[in-house]
Amino acid sequence: MFITMGYMVTADPAASSYWYGSGDDEHTAAALLAALRDYRAAEADLQRRTQAQMRLSDNELLAVGIVARSAQAGDLLQPGELARLLGLSTASVTGLIDRLEKAGYVERRPHPSDRRKLALAPTSHADARATLSGVHEGIIRAVEELAPDEIAGAMKFLKHMTRSVQDILVATQANPTVPGDSARAEPAREEPARSA
Repeated sequence: MFITMGYMVTADPAASSYWYGSGDDEHTAAALLAALRDYRAAEADLQRRTQAQMRLSDNELLAVGIVARSAQAGDLLQPGELARLLGLSTASVTGLIDRLEKAGYVERRPHPSDRRKLALAPTSHADARATLSGVHEGIIRAVEELAPDEIAGAMKFLKHMTRSVQDILVATQANPTVPGDSARAEPAREEPARSA
């Protein structure tokens, strides 16, 4: 057990030294990353419960969030843009929007400047508001409890973590090999046919 940043942390020194080393800085890093993992696990649990309460699949819940955020930002989200953001085909997104519209979470509206197009808008579905409003209020309260320098530090940390993960994604996209998998490491080359 050690104290870092005012918090008492229980850590297995052998386990943390495997990944981070054994100094105080490494223990602090391990504690911070453990706290981030705890948050991500809690957020995943909350997402699962929200999905169950709203009776939505992963993509449907993502779509509701995207449509709501676009509306809050004053943007007119079109079905094709939603398909791009979700990485789905337009046919799949059409079915998804149909289900969300039938459930009362999203509605299609004529585009104000081009009647050939449609825009997506969130509805004022009571169940969605009841499910998500408590979550939103709790997050706002948590942020309000932080001092400005704590918020700045948290933002800096999260931006660094985001950049690190994005760098890893780019690197693994460029070289998607699996360690020890020689079959994937280099694609098989066909020998040119030899004339007899």
